[in-house]
Amino acid sequence: MYDQKIQMGRRVCCGNSYYNSYCSPRRTVRKRKHHPANRSWMAVTIIMACSFMIFLLTARPAEAGKEEKMLYKYYNAIEVDRGETLWSIAEEQLNDPETASEYKNIYAYMDEVMSINGIFDTDSLEAGQPLIVPYFSSEYKD
Repeated sequence: MYDQKIQMGRRVCCGNSYYNSYCSPRRTVRKRKHHPANRSWMAVTIIMACSFMIFLLTARPAEAGKEEKMLYKYYNAIEVDRGETLWSIAEEQLNDPETASEYKNIYAYMDEVMSINGIFDTDSLEAGQPLIVPYFSSEYKD
């Protein structure tokens, strides 16, 4: 019964579906073969699109009106006073905003002072001991 065509007005019934014309014999549906080259181009396109999106999300806009200050590093020789510690010397030197901006924290500054002066223990400072301390300035000095 389903194999027969039943004409009802202008529509023709083949099985459970209605068509505007007579049913054609069933054709085998060929599956489209995807070539490996097509898949690789698709993968490359997806990777490039993702990379571009990451770039857009992480790129920082250029600050047109703001110029970056050039800082120069200098060294100063000081003499340790009685009762001073490496911590108090570092706090005093980091009161300068230009110097403070170049160090992550007071410990980073103390580590640099210790390495410059060959100090291995923070308690080994003595009164009258010479100490070389770094500082930064925006002025260029000869």
